[in-house]
Amino acid sequence: MSLPDHPMPLTNEVRQIARNWNFDSYLAATLAPTNVQGDLIALAAFVGDLERIRATVSEPALAQIRVQWWRDELQRIARDAMSDHPIGKTVLAAITRHDLPEGLLIGIADAIADQLSEPRFSDDHLLGVWITKRHAAPFELAMRCLGLSLDSRIVHQAGRACGFAALVKQARAGVDLNDAFGIVLTEEELISRVMTASVDVGAELAKQPRRKRVAYLPVCLTRHDVRDGKAPPERFERVWRTALAYWLGRF
Repeated sequence: MSLPDHPMPLTNEVRQIARNWNFDSYLAATLAPTNVQGDLIALAAFVGDLERIRATVSEPALAQIRVQWWRDELQRIARDAMSDHPIGKTVLAAITRHDLPEGLLIGIADAIADQLSEPRFSDDHLLGVWITKRHAAPFELAMRCLGLSLDSRIVHQAGRACGFAALVKQARAGVDLNDAFGIVLTEEELISRVMTASVDVGAELAKQPRRKRVAYLPVCLTRHDVRDGKAPPERFERVWRTALAYWLGRF
């Protein structure tokens, strides 16, 4: 069945936000079938713009206002089917073409807002809910864009791999996870969770067709992001590791 309408052409601004602030998802999107590449890059740009706000706006209150703008814009998109924002326009096109649940997108914005308000994640359940909203939701959205049936377990595990890897990187950047978020897990425990989840996803995807691998390609980098004694892979290494995962299933 053909998709309704054509993907909206992407502006340079949208591509740059995706490439600069959500590089792993941008890379994965470039390996998708051409008829959905634009939609996946648009979603990568949406998440990237939220991460840009979190990382670059030094005043938490101002950052919260900017994230709230995205929440309001998503509600406007759902209500009025319109947006004046370059990323918003392309996200609206993706929502329309693939019948994407706006709630997943709003949940991502909520999760970014949570990081700005120093939430308490000492409860494993609360941490799991946050990881689902922030890190698993993009995988579900990608699968929907690709028109593939969802495997909730793999989506969950992919989210855990990326979520725990992101926390390890924050800890290594000097963030006290206990002080900032109430996370009592040690770095070693976080790394163990990254390894378990990424191995599980990789074992499943190694036997799947490339089209399905596209949605989960960022997982292939998580173990390398938390490897002992080495910095996370630079962009060139991220490119070839992503290519290996796509072509050969080497996660």
